Amino acid sequence: MTSPHPLPSWDEPDGTVPRGTVVVLPGRGEHGGVYARFGRRLAADGYRVRALRDATRPPRGPETERDTAASVLDTAAKLLRDETLPGPRVVAGSDTGALCAAQLAARGTPGLDGLILAGLPTRPRSSPVPPWREELDQRTGCPAHRALLTSDPEFTRGALEEAPTGELPALDRISVPALCPAA
Repeated sequence: MTSPHPLPSWDEPDGTVPRGTVVVLPGRGEHGGVYARFGRRLAADGYRVRALRDATRPPRGPETERDTAASVLDTAAKLLRDETLPGPRVVAGSDTGALCAAQLAARGTPGLDGLILAGLPTRPRSSPVPPWREELDQRTGCPAHRALLTSDPEFTRGALEEAPTGELPALDRISVPALCPAA
């Protein structure tokens, strides 16, 4: 796959037998680089990690795709079918990234072996996004991740105000193992 904008990626150390692949789908306001610490940690444990962009944001650069969620889903599906990436292949999504991951699984996307769904939005927000500190509390409790989001100029504060893209797929159609940590 060639792209004018390479995906953030992290590979297992040289000489390590790869244990699998994790495709990361960021949530509203995030970008793949937000998951660098997560990607480096998994890579150190022998995984290949590929992080995509926020499905709710249009791509940067000369591309002009109208349906950004569809393009992220297409890219994720291509990665899951990529025979050069070791299996098992897992999609880890946060917020709307979790929604996209669940959509991939409900569609029976080939190559998908498991899911990690963090902060899966199950209904539209009933109230406005709170001030930054409260939004940050809703996003993460990790001190390192909080500092990263606070200082990241590419992160979009207030993005939780936007309605999640797409509808919640029929979760009963998901046949791969899924980890859904409680909020």
